[in-house]
Amino acid sequence: MTRIAATFATALAALVMPAAAGATAHTETATLGQVSARLTYGEAGGEFSNMRLAIFRASAPLLDYAVGAPCLQICIAQPGGAGARRSIEVRQLGADAEPDVILDVNTGGAHCCDWAYVYSYVPARNRYSLAQHDFGDLGYRLVRLGRRHPFGFLGFDYRFAYAFTDYADSAFPPQLFRYSNGVFVDETRRHPATIRADARRLLRKYRRNRGRRDVRGILAAYAADQYLLGRGRAGLRKVNAALRRPDVQRLEASGWPSGRNYVRALRKYLRIWGYIR
Repeated sequence: MTRIAATFATALAALVMPAAAGATAHTETATLGQVSARLTYGEAGGEFSNMRLAIFRASAPLLDYAVGAPCLQICIAQPGGAGARRSIEVRQLGADAEPDVILDVNTGGAHCCDWAYVYSYVPARNRYSLAQHDFGDLGYRLVRLGRRHPFGFLGFDYRFAYAFTDYADSAFPPQLFRYSNGVFVDETRRHPATIRADARRLLRKYRRNRGRRDVRGILAAYAADQYLLGRGRAGLRKVNAALRRPDVQRLEASGWPSGRNYVRALRKYLRIWGYIR
């Protein structure tokens, strides 16, 4: 995952697509307490341009800028909701009572990328700071975490894409992040109910697809869930039992490790990615 914290002096210099001629103007608004946000952008032929965000605190405008793309290489910044759903929210993310503004930004492309832009108020400067987090092509949604951090981000570990099989047959363990002082903190292990539900879902998916598709991606994500729950050895036993089945072996896509090499690769990446401690 990548996180970039920036001030708006940097953000103003970022790449912004010019408004398309004849574009339809869109406006989205969100409010919580004394904080309100307004997002505007144009749309023409399914393409989005000229995305601009304004933030008001007690009716005073503290920010009005053209939203830039997050990529180091050239890419675009367009509303994550693509006009079909909201791309702007105002929510209380931290333990304090101060609302934060969350903007969903998509960089375009078949497999990339959804970013969360979080704007937090800095009282000492009477301005907003920006923190960004890349949630890959799987995106995220806001979920309730608890009393101290009312809302957090539920995403999925997109590092599993192409790691054990082709993209269409890959599966992705859940990741839960809380936002605190400009930092996205991974606290997935603190939410075992979410992990258990995902493990059950993956087992059902494995049984439906066994003998029909390559299931190594599903098995890898299931093993990751089991390690998060402290049941890694039991999870690997299930994976090894599945790999011995002829109907599973028959549909293994070429180009990725299989058999013992698959298990070694799985353990290697789960350790590198922090699932095995």
